[in-house]
Amino acid sequence: MRSSQTNFSRAKWTFMPIFLALSCYGFAFNVAADDAKPESARITKEQAVQNAVTAVPGTVGEVTIEKKGGKDVYVVEITEAKGGEETDVLVDMDSGKVLGTER
Repeated sequence: MRSSQTNFSRAKWTFMPIFLALSCYGFAFNVAADDAKPESARITKEQAVQNAVTAVPGTVGEVTIEKKGGKDVYVVEITEAKGGEETDVLVDMDSGKVLGTER
């Protein structure tokens, strides 16, 4: 029984570096992909953030992509400079136009 425990322990430590390497590679790939412009978008996430902050001044939180009214939009979460209220600013992925806000 001791030899099967040793083999399991050895196998676990053999695969651990491989698992860690693949995990780090996946994380790096996701970070790079997060900064990239989605194929369906004509504007970048950074342009959407700039347009959103122009419409609603404040601190930017999370930026996501959602479908609203049949269109793909960037949803830029902003904590307003005045009042500290959280507002989601909807930015059209094609034109960069601010379509509206949600609270």
